[in-house]
Amino acid sequence: MTGAAVSNDAEGGSSASLAAQLFRYFGVAVIAAIVNTGTLWLLARQVHVHYMVAAAVAFTLGLLTNFSLAKAFVFGATRLSFYRAASSAA
Repeated sequence: MTGAAVSNDAEGGSSASLAAQLFRYFGVAVIAAIVNTGTLWLLARQVHVHYMVAAAVAFTLGLLTNFSLAKAFVFGATRLSFYRAASSAA
């Protein structure tokens, strides 16, 4: 067999599903970057918040956006599994 054959990833899916997951991840990253940049621009340029405060708020909103969307659309985690993982880690 050649390298063009479909391989399985760690969870038993095909490389096609891995490619779809990667595509969704990059889509989520673009949305988070837009949230980050838009928030920074809005706060620093339009609302006239100090740029360091605006950057901290923008970073936090971008991070939360990325985390939330990645959990929902990329990894397909449910709210229950998130709380189960958090409680077992504690």
